[in-house]
Amino acid sequence: MEIHFDRLEMTIEKCSMVITLCILTLFQFCFYTTKIMELSATSRQLEAEIFSMRRKREALQGEIDNLVSSKSAERGQSGRRRMHFTPSSPPIPSPLSLPPIFFITPTSRRVAQKADLTRLGQTLVPVANLFWIIVEDSEHPSPFIGQMMGRLGIVGIHLAATTPSEWKNKFPKGVAQRNAALNWLRENKAAEKRGVVYFGDDDNAYDWRLFAEMRSIRQIGIWPVGIVDQMITEYPLIGRNSKVFGFNSKWKRQRPFPIDMASFAVNISRILTNAGGGFSYQTPRGYLESHFLISLNVTIDEFEAKADNCTKVFVWHTRTEPTALLAEETAKFASGGEGRLDETEKDAVG
Repeated sequence: MEIHFDRLEMTIEKCSMVITLCILTLFQFCFYTTKIMELSATSRQLEAEIFSMRRKREALQGEIDNLVSSKSAERGQSGRRRMHFTPSSPPIPSPLSLPPIFFITPTSRRVAQKADLTRLGQTLVPVANLFWIIVEDSEHPSPFIGQMMGRLGIVGIHLAATTPSEWKNKFPKGVAQRNAALNWLRENKAAEKRGVVYFGDDDNAYDWRLFAEMRSIRQIGIWPVGIVDQMITEYPLIGRNSKVFGFNSKWKRQRPFPIDMASFAVNISRILTNAGGGFSYQTPRGYLESHFLISLNVTIDEFEAKADNCTKVFVWHTRTEPTALLAEETAKFASGGEGRLDETEKDAVG
């Protein structure tokens, strides 16, 4: 009996030790579980605080940008401004980190020239890392254009290139001016490794989203154009794998590339590596775009469909109607001023 009780006592002691170990283990498990839950709650709280601080930082940055923009505008020497963004918007990348856009605008003397350029300039102001090349059909650059670029804070160059007398008021237009811009790029941007070249008329309408689309162009990008050649929209036909296989144009459909000048942009490398690429006065009306692209050895297979596979319109070929003036007003403007325009009239037309 004594032996039996001894064994029973040993068994009870072992059970007690096991129970004690289990209790200790359970206690440790509960302790560490509680700590983990506390750490998890703390982590979530910290994440929420970090998120809140980021949003506050973005909101403050937006307010700073607006203050800087307004102050710069008051001084008349505003630099390139970033768009204001709300606290829910992602941070805006540094402008210089974006591929540059070389925006070429041929322009000529007319009553609405200053109005058109002012409207276009104000469209381009918020576009980051854009270089505006304005080429005027004139022997000398008009002072108001340089003054406007300085007032808006747009980085660029103002050139003058005269249309040969035999081609005045005839088609094709803008040949000398576009070629002057291309030559300037080859002479001054020969080392440029990235960026795109776009020909933007001074009386077209542009959606800012167009500029975001063209920055990723590898060779040549293409997109629809609204209100052109008596059509609501002119656009490329897109097949499998987003490849362009044709165009919906109805005007001179036999053209190699029946598209508008506003419908494409090319990588600057294509300009720099094709010294002979450009425009010619010997080009039939409507063929200016085709002959330019052919001079760059572009094929239809190279077109990169932009604007949501060419289903969105971000540019419209709007045109400013010829200004109808009284005969005496027309005579005053045609004289180039010559003392006949008062100060207010001079400011209106530049």
